[in-house]
Amino acid sequence: AASEFTFIPPKSWKIAPPDKSLCVGFVGPSKGGFAPSINYREITLSSEGNTYIDRVIKRHNKGLDHTCSEVGMIQTPKGKAHLLQIDQKKQFGMVRIWQLVLLTEGKAHLLTCVDKKENFAGNQKHFLNSFSSIQFWNDIFEPTDQKKLFENAFRLKKAKKVLKFLQKHHASLGPFWQMRCLARLQSLGYLESS
Repeated sequence: AASEFTFIPPKSWKIAPPDKSLCVGFVGPSKGGFAPSINYREITLSSEGNTYIDRVIKRHNKGLDHTCSEVGMIQTPKGKAHLLQIDQKKQFGMVRIWQLVLLTEGKAHLLTCVDKKENFAGNQKHFLNSFSSIQFWNDIFEPTDQKKLFENAFRLKKAKKVLKFLQKHHASLGPFWQMRCLARLQSLGYLESS
């Protein structure tokens, strides 16, 4: 059965500008001209998961300007995820990337954290907290009182008002869950198109 992936980004990080290749991204406060980020994307796998991990590591290690290795596994509600560390040279210095790769049901869920290498340790705790906040829901509405949610969405009608309701009454589920919930309510016709 399909399931809805959510995570909670670091507190007060802002949603990143839309990017076609990502489901969602968040950026933190800039330090030294570089803003750390965390983003999520989902891809459909055409081969076995472990060969996917091997291919990713090989691809990253081909370049002269970066290295990649698997540094461990992290437990999630859907099983263990691979944690890859990629150090990459950019024109402004070294960047460290942590990519959590969770392989489920023919998909790779990629939760990727990026920061300048010299600043990475300062955000490491935020990144680990986001990794540990991963949830999978059978339905995006699962963690709510659905009747109350639908009544309020129908009553409020406007996406901005419904988002404020979600932020007030479902803050603990985080902004990514709120965005996915809002999009689902919109697709079901509960909200006026704007």
